[in-house]
Order: sequence, then structure tokens, then C-alpha cells
Amino acid sequence: MSVAPYRIHLENFEGPLDLLLHLIKEGQLDILDVPISLVTEQYLAYLREMRRLDLDVASDFLVMAATLLQIKARLLLPKQSTALAEDEETDDPRQELTQRLLEYKIFKTLGAQLGELEQSAANYFARGWYEPLVTSESPPLPDGLDLQDLLAVLRRQAMQRTSAPPQEIKRASVTVGRLVRRILALVRRAGREINWREVFPGRPGRRELVSGFLALLELLRRRRIAVRQTELFGDILISIEESERGRPDA
Repeated sequence: MSVAPYRIHLENFEGPLDLLLHLIKEGQLDILDVPISLVTEQYLAYLREMRRLDLDVASDFLVMAATLLQIKARLLLPKQSTALAEDEETDDPRQELTQRLLEYKIFKTLGAQLGELEQSAANYFARGWYEPLVTSESPPLPDGLDLQDLLAVLRRQAMQRTSAPPQEIKRASVTVGRLVRRILALVRRAGREINWREVFPGRPGRRELVSGFLALLELLRRRRIAVRQTELFGDILISIEESERGRPDA
């Protein structure tokens, strides 16, 4: 009897039992009456495919392969017409494997359900626990004040804070393109090497420093300037490339 070739789709399995469940599900087989011969061939084909792709085969997968071959061999042995044969009929060599598969399937199903509950719970924020404002141990409020008055003041202050006009954040005018032109103009006017510090004579902010360094890298990429350092972590000295003399700044 010829068996249709089994296509191998390499996936990530958590262990040999996970792979066996996948083979049983894909083949629409009965987990309580597993055809060991067919499943063993498919299982070994999967391991051969992993080795062909130079993938490491974990030891527990190899142990399961040996277990399947052992069960297959026991099923292929001729049955004896003796009392021993009756005992073998009641002791199915697949029984232990079937029990392990059923237990693993239950735990895998429960794990998937817990994962769905965790994902669902991640969409909510717990309200949390807050200590009451006033307890039996709290000191008494001054005469003429009660808790409702304090809460009213708190609400008014909260409304004043939220009704403040929005602040406009202006975009910085420093851009990489402008700094490229500035560096080229400074080096040309100086007619010598300039120090990186001369590009920003004041106290530049973080945005200016980052944009300036990107401009420096862009000029190096275009081979329009040369830079050097005389010592580790020393000052950066910038000079114009000879081929760039006489060219426009842009």
C-alpha cells in the first residue's frame, strides 16, 4: 500500500510531544488509536529535514524517535497464540505514549486559554487601592471646615490648571543643511584648519551638537573636508579638501 508523500513545514515546536500532536492534527488521526508506523515515518522525515538544513536537533526529539521505533517494532512482532498473547493485547505498547499525548494536549489547551486571558487583561488598567482621605485615626479638621469644602477647593484648582492656554513650541531653526554650509564657509574663510569648537562659539544645545556632528559626517561622506585628531579624545581639526577649493559652499 503506497502512502502519499508527507510535506514537511518546519515550524517551532516546544518539544517532541508538540510535534507529535501537530502530525496527528495535520493527518486528522485519532489520538486514541495512533497509527504508529505512519506517524513514525513522518516524525523521522521531520528530523531528517532539520538535519538537511543544518538545524540542531535537541536530544529529547531523538529520544522520542527511539521510543517510536521501539513501539513500532513491538507492534510488528508476530502475535503468539498463548496466554502471553492475551496479556500483550491488554498491554498496548502505545498506551503510555497516548496517555502522555492526552495530558500534554490538556495542558497546552489550558496554557493557550491562560494566554488569551492575559492578553485580554493587558487591555485594562486596574483601578488600584486608595487609602481613604479620612479615617478614624485622622486628626480632626479645623473648626468651620469639612471634607466637602476641601474637595471643592481641590476641584477648582484642578479646573484652573487644565484651563491654562496651550504653550506653543517653536521648531529649532538649526538644520543639518545649514550646518553643512556653515562648516564649509568657516573653513574657507579661515584658510587653515579650524577646531570643531569654532563651529559653535557659544554653549550649543544638544540638538545643535547632534545636527553639527551629522553635518560633519555628511561632508566627510561627500569628501569635501578632512578631519583629524592629534590624540585620543582630543579636539577635532577640520580642513578643506584640495579638490574642493574654489567650489561653492552648497
